[in-house]
Amino acid sequence: MSIHISILGSAVLHDVMRVNRDKGEYEIDAMVSDCNPLSLVMASPLKKQADARFEEIFAARPRFHGRCAAQDAEKNVFRYLADNRSAWLLVDFAELRWDLCADEQGGLTCRYPEEIEQLREEGYLGEMRTLSTASLGTEKILAGVDMFLSRLLKLYPEQRIILFDTQASERMVNENTGRSGYFDKQDVARINPIAHQAFEHAMQRLPRAHFIPFAEETPADYAHKWGRSPLRYVREFYDYAFSALQLITAEDKLPGQERIQIEQLKNRTNAALREKYQDYDRNKIDQLNRELNVYKRFKSYEQYFRAIIVKDKRRELTAFFTRPETTCALWGLNENSKLFLDLLGESNGNIAYIIGSSKEPEYRGVPVLPEGAEAYPEADCLVIAELGPGKIRATAEKLPFWKTIVDYEQLLAEDSDSKSKEE
Repeated sequence: MSIHISILGSAVLHDVMRVNRDKGEYEIDAMVSDCNPLSLVMASPLKKQADARFEEIFAARPRFHGRCAAQDAEKNVFRYLADNRSAWLLVDFAELRWDLCADEQGGLTCRYPEEIEQLREEGYLGEMRTLSTASLGTEKILAGVDMFLSRLLKLYPEQRIILFDTQASERMVNENTGRSGYFDKQDVARINPIAHQAFEHAMQRLPRAHFIPFAEETPADYAHKWGRSPLRYVREFYDYAFSALQLITAEDKLPGQERIQIEQLKNRTNAALREKYQDYDRNKIDQLNRELNVYKRFKSYEQYFRAIIVKDKRRELTAFFTRPETTCALWGLNENSKLFLDLLGESNGNIAYIIGSSKEPEYRGVPVLPEGAEAYPEADCLVIAELGPGKIRATAEKLPFWKTIVDYEQLLAEDSDSKSKEE
């Protein structure tokens, strides 16, 4: 037989159920989200009753969210929970992240500012001012939490309330790439540490309630069903929270035993998360280093191309590569050598070959030969197109296949031939 629960809090609590719905152990009787707990203990700010037009204003949102918005504005969330009473009530404080809209009459959660503005224009609301939860200060926030908890105790005894410590993950992991990413600090700060402070305060106020602490090593999931957010976690978290919920609702342990077992479960989960995702940060750093190197390389190309334009060297470069009866080889198949071939167009007959890495045997009709070959066809001039040509020059100077060697930077000198090195 299913265990009946109700949820008052963030979508995290619903995701714990959703991810484990195949187990069929719980049935949700009532659920309310998108409501800042402080809003729920404020008076209604509505100037007229929420009617069919009120619902139409929220029509672009999923029906569930429109219903929660109406319940928040009308202040009938606790009545709804009373009408759908369950064996257990699941609560967290992550919805404290939403701003409050208030006037002298009352207030509501600023979850949907566009719809709230429409409500104001159509006379449901008066002029509202927006307040962030954090701006109220810790003392006022916790006083509001006390009022919120008092309302809960009118519906459920402490022993039937399960409090979740829902915190924002700073890091997300991408299992497809094996790399980490990080959320904007402001997105995380909207949730942490306010939600955790409220949770700890509730633990003190409701000592006979049940508590599921947050597994601190939990990262968010880059590929989460609902998208990327600091509150959308990897599968391991939902399994942990569900297992903790099972321990509580089994009702076969003393409170002290229950908390010890949940703490042990949390520690095992943290250890498993550390082991699984410990290399993701290192992989991300490696990726960033590669991207930085690519950026530096293309920055060098950009500076070189700009120098060609500023010095007006396009004609001279074309003349250099089209000298009568002079064959050239290019070392490096990169942006520099591709630029030279672009400038030449169909007049690239003097380019004998390119030394570089390529899956194709030629580029724009010019043969591509691999680096490290035992021998190359003889050419009058070798142009080193690779960035940082010093090492390649040291290698090329030991080979007998070219009469002169010049690098791409020397081609921009006033007299390229005078900068060439005779073999």
